[in-house]
Amino acid sequence: MANSMRKPKSVTWLWILFSLFAWVFALAFTARPSPGKSVREELILEQAQTGLTFAWIDINTLSVFHATGSAIASGVRAIWFKEQAIISLEDSLEAFRPDGFSFGSIPRLAADDMCWSHDQSKLAATLLDPPYGRLGIFDLRSKATQAIEPQVEMIPHLTSQCWSPDDKHIAYETDGSVKLFEIGNASIRALAKGTDVTWSPDGDWIAFPDGATYYAIHPDGQGRKRLFHCRGAASALYWAPDSRIVAYVKVLGFLQAGPGVEANRLRVRRLVDGSDDELCPDDVWWYANYHWMTSTELMRR
Repeated sequence: MANSMRKPKSVTWLWILFSLFAWVFALAFTARPSPGKSVREELILEQAQTGLTFAWIDINTLSVFHATGSAIASGVRAIWFKEQAIISLEDSLEAFRPDGFSFGSIPRLAADDMCWSHDQSKLAATLLDPPYGRLGIFDLRSKATQAIEPQVEMIPHLTSQCWSPDDKHIAYETDGSVKLFEIGNASIRALAKGTDVTWSPDGDWIAFPDGATYYAIHPDGQGRKRLFHCRGAASALYWAPDSRIVAYVKVLGFLQAGPGVEANRLRVRRLVDGSDDELCPDDVWWYANYHWMTSTELMRR
């Protein structure tokens, strides 16, 4: 009788141990990234379906029109993901500035350091005022100016993804600190140490590099996390529209570029699994006015 009472108890403990082992094994198995498309394969498919691309205005074109104060007529460069090539686009300037905008309308504007609100009614930028600069917001409708910081170094402080999705806040960098400016009450709050600040399109994250490591933090200053380390990281992280993929610039070392040669390469990374690839073999500027955008012109090609 005693043996018959002990047997079910032993079976019960064996069943619990087996169930626990099976649960741990299943958890470990499902935690592994499932096989699928690489980030480049995903972008090729997305480009064919929607015309998604990573684009910028050619720096030579930008310099000429900035010097003359005239409106930009063309000069958009974009990535053809399938061929890993840079191509020119003729009808995509609306992604970079309001139609007909002229640099001459805002004197001493730093052309490589500006960020349009999502409705393109306001421009956050640095005004060149040697020996210092002034960081501010320009309202194209009212022609009014709101100061962010009246005196800053004459270096880039903003990226093309500086505005919050509701256009009520601006993320930027001064003195090596990631800062948040609230337009309504003109308040400034420091979030972290870092540079080259970008705001994710879903509004959840503000990304920045600190040295060779990229981080992200919530706009309320909570939840800072390490995204990835990249030796040679040279730019901001530019978020794709779905906030899952980022593009960035990496400086190649002499073993890759050659002794005495500095080469910048555009790369793309899917954050969820670390799938990473080079966008094109061409040398690029590390601080261009990069944008993710969709192009019907690219789809036609």
